[in-house]
Amino acid sequence: DWYDWEESAFEAARTTRRPVLLFIGAAWCRWCKELEREVLSSPEVSSLITERFIPVRVDKDKRPVLAKAHKGDVTSQRVIGFCYRDGSHGFKKDMEKAREWFSKAAVHDDAHAVVGLGIFPLNGTGVPKDATRGILELTRAAMLGSEHGAITVAMELATGAVFQQKDEPEATRWFQFSRKCKWKDSVATCRSRRDEWLRARGLLDED
Repeated sequence: DWYDWEESAFEAARTTRRPVLLFIGAAWCRWCKELEREVLSSPEVSSLITERFIPVRVDKDKRPVLAKAHKGDVTSQRVIGFCYRDGSHGFKKDMEKAREWFSKAAVHDDAHAVVGLGIFPLNGTGVPKDATRGILELTRAAMLGSEHGAITVAMELATGAVFQQKDEPEATRWFQFSRKCKWKDSVATCRSRRDEWLRARGLLDED
């Protein structure tokens, strides 16, 4: 019997220590039907799959983003990472899987995925707290155009929470840099703190 893409499948894989065998198909796909008829329906193959794997079937029409992610689409990999991080769109919250998918996208310099990888160690979410690693990833994200990465680095410089001391000139530079970033991926509270900082120093262009 094949599992749907659901937590019970991965729990079974962990319990039995067997790898997941993933089959992505669609009702309209001729080759998928032939594979099922000619190979997967074979008693010998079916027995082998059941014995050695946890078989999981994904309908690419029902879960197109997941299907694309498994085929290497970087944006989809990042989206799946957020789904696992937030426990949204039918995915159970799982920080380990979130980091796994963010890592796949980050290899291709996806700024949003790199931010996700940085926030985990910075806050100690799902991994041991490692502020140095977090800031490293967030700086990388900022250089890839992430507004949130740049703002977070600036806030750490402004408070001295991560670094040995506050550095207001550098914090200001990073806050200014964040306003020029390509990806406007931060949140309202962080933008507000940035703008207040720059406004207090007469550096905010209200236009």
